[in-house]
Amino acid sequence: MVLKKIYWYIYVLIKIIKINGRLKKEGIKSVHQKHFQQNKELPELRNVPKEEVEFIYFILNIIDAVCFYYIGKARCLHRSVAGYEIFMKKKIPIDLVVGVSKFPFMAHAWLEYNGRVVNDEGDMRNKYTIQMDTSILRKKERIG
Repeated sequence: MVLKKIYWYIYVLIKIIKINGRLKKEGIKSVHQKHFQQNKELPELRNVPKEEVEFIYFILNIIDAVCFYYIGKARCLHRSVAGYEIFMKKKIPIDLVVGVSKFPFMAHAWLEYNGRVVNDEGDMRNKYTIQMDTSILRKKERIG
């Protein structure tokens, strides 16, 4: 278990460094081009078994820890993109969502499973106007 944790800490750190580099070079455009194109094939929305739920929270805790101690500025976009990329690689149906608010102007990114926020608190859809949402790329109906 210790080696597994060390592996994921290193993996997440490298992923955050790469995401930070992409964001510094290309900005939000890099996220849009990589994750919000219509031809993306996303895993089908399904009930997630207990083992995958445990993995999701295991990874989210590691991402939070890595971002907290990261020397650069690893914000919500870094955290959410890192989690999204890891979960997509594992075929776990998590969605990446980016929203903005006008007064005061703020932008925020988070992850959702079936419309429920998994890496943040509260109902983000009531606080922000959605600008990008991978769930619209899914062809399947949401599960109840």
